[in-house]
Amino acid sequence: MPREGKQFISGSRTPQDNKAIREKAQEMMGNGYPPEQAIAIAFRMFGDGELSPSVVPVLTGEEESYNNSLRQQRITSQNSFEQARRAAVERYKRLIKIKRIRDNRK
Repeated sequence: MPREGKQFISGSRTPQDNKAIREKAQEMMGNGYPPEQAIAIAFRMFGDGELSPSVVPVLTGEEESYNNSLRQQRITSQNSFEQARRAAVERYKRLIKIKRIRDNRK
């Protein structure tokens, strides 16, 4: 059931549309669908007009700057986690190399 009088235009989704798609995909994954299939189903439902747009609050001023600071903290913490993970992998590789050297000496 395609939308009447609407033609798909790339990049024309609103934040509300994106949120509705994301929520439907998460719901489908919760029901046991693999992520790729859940996302495909959500986009098909959006394309067919089966999803109603979600309500996305519009932030302005202080609220927006607070939200942006939280987003920046998440990005930083993810980067910190990735750096710690890489450092742990490097330490592990060094330990394995040392163990091999010791084993070769015997």
